[in-house]
Parts: sequence; structure tokens; C-alpha cells
Amino acid sequence: ILAASSLKAHLPFDPRRKRVTAFVVGREGGQVISCGAAEEVLKLCTHVPASFRTWVLEQGKEGRRVLAVATRTHSGRKVGADLEREERAMTLAGGISFEDPLKATACSALQQIHALGVKVKMLTGDSPEVAAAIAKRVGLIKDASEVLTGEAFLKLSAAARLKSVKTCAVFARVDPKQKYIIIQELQRHGSVGFMGEGIN
Repeated sequence: ILAASSLKAHLPFDPRRKRVTAFVVGREGGQVISCGAAEEVLKLCTHVPASFRTWVLEQGKEGRRVLAVATRTHSGRKVGADLEREERAMTLAGGISFEDPLKATACSALQQIHALGVKVKMLTGDSPEVAAAIAKRVGLIKDASEVLTGEAFLKLSAAARLKSVKTCAVFARVDPKQKYIIIQELQRHGSVGFMGEGIN
């Protein structure tokens, strides 16, 4: 579709929406295409097979990220100024599963860091399933129940937030603003160093 189409409008990825959307026009008319975090894209679809939801969870538990893709045929050859309004009644096209393998030195590096008395926290935009799978491999946690999402963190009382940043090692589905709040809470306990990439 894309090879023979012309891009007419585009909403870039942002942490709030967790997806990217484009409006393209080809020989047979317009099409809205969204791609991003599965749970966000699936909200836009009229029907999602239970088997697909199961597959997404299974991939996450294996440490693989899933990008879902949804489309909707558009009768016109252009959309209004608000492309976000066109993200509705979409059809699930499929999912893309991929993995960023751990570096061979990851586990030994964490062991050395812990030996120095430094506590390591993982703050990631990935799903709780992916975060748990990776964290278990490197020894940060023993069970997926130890993962706290950014949304759940914000619902905690001030006292509970302070306690959670001290006891919880893995925070998943956190956006940049939530990461900043978590780091601010951590700074109440001592010195904090933060390493990030990309949008961070």
C-alpha cells in the first residue's frame, strides 16, 4: 500500500498516544493507518480476535515487543486538520513481534553494580509483560507481580509512592513525565543517576 501511495497527513509517535498514524492516498482512495503499542491500537479497532490478544501476551512474556497495525478505508482523498479524529472504527491488520536481545555483559555488569552497593531500577515504556521478562533474566525481580506500571504509580498516595520507589525495581509503561516524577521521589532517598536513550 505505502509503496504506491502518497502521504497526506501524519501524526508522529508520542508517549501519550503510544502510536503513529498516517493518512495515505493511493489508486483506490484514502486510507488511515495506525501502528503502535498493541493495547492502544486495539482500542481503535471494531473487532479484535481473542487469539490475537493471547498472542500479544505470550510474546510479551517472552520479552518480545508487539506493534499492532490497524487500517481504515477513507472515502475522500484528504482529511481535516485533526487526523486523530480519524482513528476510529479501524480494522486490525496484524502485529509485528520483535526483540532487542540483552547484551552478553548485562548480568555481570548488574552484579558488579550491586556489589558496589548501588540499587538499579528499570523505568521503561515497554509493557509490564516485556519489562518483567527482561528484568527476570537479569535478576532484578523474581516474579512479574513485582512490576508497577506508571498509571498505577500515579494512583498511589504520596506515602505509598515514596515507599514504592524504595521497594520496587521495575516500572513499566511509564512516559517521560512519569519517569521524572519517579526520579524525583527516588531523590528523596539519596543520590540518583539516570541513563536513558531516544526520547529520554
